[in-house]
Amino acid sequence: MRRFEGRNALITGGASGIGKATAARLLTEGACVVINGRDPERLATALGDLAAGGTVSGIAADAAREDEVTDLVGEALGRLGRIDVLVNSARIDGAGVNALVLSPDGWRRVLDANLTEPFLVAQVVTRAMATAGGGAIVNVASLNGLAAEPDFADYNASKGGLVMLTRSLAVDLVRHNIRVNAVCPGLQHPHAHDRGVRRGPGDWCGNSRGRPDGTLRRAGRGRRSHRVPGL
Repeated sequence: MRRFEGRNALITGGASGIGKATAARLLTEGACVVINGRDPERLATALGDLAAGGTVSGIAADAAREDEVTDLVGEALGRLGRIDVLVNSARIDGAGVNALVLSPDGWRRVLDANLTEPFLVAQVVTRAMATAGGGAIVNVASLNGLAAEPDFADYNASKGGLVMLTRSLAVDLVRHNIRVNAVCPGLQHPHAHDRGVRRGPGDWCGNSRGRPDGTLRRAGRGRRSHRVPGL
């Protein structure tokens, strides 16, 4: 029997990258999956790619907006009956500027998408999970939540906040039989150009802005989600 046979999952940011790869993996493990994204066209493309893997549908919504989160989760529950697994994978990149010139609007935009959004989705979903007897949440954070990258104060702070939000939700929700974990991946190929990154031989990536230490990083590939951790 497949590990997630008979279980249902909602994945934000499921139209691309890690979210899409996670959806594909859960489908192969027998789950019924609803993916969410802001862009209806990208969502439709992802659904076409995933359809052969199992039972999957999509809901276009901006999960950083409280009213749309309520509608999103309500629609997902209407389709699935219950949500056993929530994967918060939606994210946007930082402005890529020094903190001295980062605009307050830019700061709020990144924090809303990368920290407020997973909080809002988790809060609404866990109310349903608690009633149903429990569930599991995985927040996709980042290595930037553990160590700061120059010129990404907004992104670093949002992912560091997501790591602590995960810990806070874990201790708050354990009484409801809800497990909460985070993963902290490095740079992924689907997002490589968001960071102004150049690809070189062997898929090594360096920062085109030029880091003081001249370091290179190997970019991962979001489609290689061989395992689904934390569930």
